[in-house]
Amino acid sequence: MARHSVGPKTLHEYATTNNMTMDMAEKWKFTLRAQDIIEQKLHPNIVGCTGRARVFSHLLSSKGIEHKVILTAIVSDLQHSDTKRIDGHQIIAVNIDGKMRMFDPAEKELNLIEGDVFIGRHFKYPFSDQEYIITNIMSSTEYDKIKSLPDLQNAYKQIFMHMHSQPNVDR
Repeated sequence: MARHSVGPKTLHEYATTNNMTMDMAEKWKFTLRAQDIIEQKLHPNIVGCTGRARVFSHLLSSKGIEHKVILTAIVSDLQHSDTKRIDGHQIIAVNIDGKMRMFDPAEKELNLIEGDVFIGRHFKYPFSDQEYIITNIMSSTEYDKIKSLPDLQNAYKQIFMHMHSQPNVDR
């Protein structure tokens, strides 16, 4: 994505170039479709992990490759989600030999993330010391409905509904 991008390299540069406030730019980036990102050759740093996941999901769908968009959140943010914005990261899981395998489209190299894909799984990314948890597993159609930060925050919080729908065993 980055080597084909043109123009500003960060959301701040994009906002400045287009006479937008950062708040406006943050809202704008969530409205982008994969086709918009590709056609406008937007830099990955502008669209963030949400845009990267959107582009990869679109490309996989166009090739008929089975996949899911995986939403992960910082565990400590999720524990205080009633009073704090949840920071997270979106990645992709693809079916390889009958098993869903995750990878981070933000990484320069394709490195599969070892382990099973399930809501509630904890792990760490190489870029962070924070512990993350899988909060939602979405189809590309479901993920494309995320058009704002509140939409994303609500998608992160789906883990609570998932946890409460599970049998009450040793909680």
